[in-house]
Formats: sequence, C-alpha cells, structure tokens
Amino acid sequence: MSQDGTTQDRTALDLTSMGEYVRDTEFGPDTTCEQRLVSVEFEGCTFSGIVFDEFVLRQCSFRDCRFEDCSLSGMTWPDCSIGGCTFVGCRFVGTSFSQLAASVVIDPCTFDRCRLHLCSLSGRDMSRWVFTDCAIIECDLDDCDLRQASLRDCDLRKTAIRGCDLREVEMPGTTGMQLDPRENRVRGLLVDESAAASLLAPFGIRLG
Repeated sequence: MSQDGTTQDRTALDLTSMGEYVRDTEFGPDTTCEQRLVSVEFEGCTFSGIVFDEFVLRQCSFRDCRFEDCSLSGMTWPDCSIGGCTFVGCRFVGTSFSQLAASVVIDPCTFDRCRLHLCSLSGRDMSRWVFTDCAIIECDLDDCDLRQASLRDCDLRKTAIRGCDLREVEMPGTTGMQLDPRENRVRGLLVDESAAASLLAPFGIRLG
C-alpha cells in the first residue's frame, strides 16, 4: 500500500521518486532506481528479486522490511540503519556492514538461506540476529557483539572469529568455524559435538 492507501504496482515503481518516507510498499524485479539514494526511510516494505549491486545508500533506514532473492553485492550504505528486517535467499559479496550507523540494531535481523562472501561485519552489534542455513565465507567478524544470536546450519569456512562476544549464542549444525575460545567470550555458547572438538583443541583436550 502507498501512503495514500492505494495499492502500488509491484513491478512498475521508481525508488527515487517515492519521497522521503515509504511505507508498506512492494518493489519487484522491474523496479527502477538510480544507483544512489539519500535520506529515505522505508518501513514495512518488501523488495523482491532486485539487484542492488554497487548501490550507494546514504543515511537511509529500513524498518521491518523484507528482502527476497535480492543481490546486494558491493553495496555501500554509510550511516544507514536496519531494524527488524528479514533477508531470504539474498546474495552479499564484498558488502560492508561495518559502514552501518552505530545504532544499527533497533530490532534483530533475520537471514535465511543467504550467501555472504568477503563481507565485513567487524565491530557490529548483531545481538539476537538470526542466521539459518547461510554461507558466511571469508567474512570479517572481528570484535562483533553476537550475544544471544543464532547461527544454525551455517557454513563459516575461512571466517575467523576474534574478539567477539558469543555469550548464549546457538550454533548447532554450523561448520567450518575458526574459533579460539581464548580470544572470545563464550560462556553459554551452544555447539554440536563436532564443533566442540575443534573448540577444545587449543587446550589439548580430545573427545573420546
């Protein structure tokens, strides 16, 4: 729905002509947009099948939005904020989450079946974020706050985790993690048996 209560055509919208506040609007694959947006607030919107590669979003906010099968590779979003957003089947390659505003987390975000490759999430507050069946490969997760987050059935190959707060994090079924308990806060961390063996290795402990 648009701001005047009328239903918007999902495939015939121009992001750059929607104004400074956009609510409850669906954007489809044929949505048009310049590769730069500044100071636009989106709330309750759905973005489906849109290629945001190399876009520049500056001082924009996304609240309770849903992204389905979108590509957000190489996108830059300095001083943007996201809260309560859901990403399903989305692709992020070389995307920097570290550019987001310091108050990025209004509500936790959810990632389902997404691929994150060579992304920077360093220093982000991602407490209570949820990642399910995601590939998080060769990403930078240094110094993140992941308290009470969930990373279930994820692939963390070549992603080193250092200086992170992992208290009460749930990671069952997650593989490939490079995690030294001595370099992170891990009280209450939940992992399965195969991951537990690698966590105990730095202490010379083996599972029988």
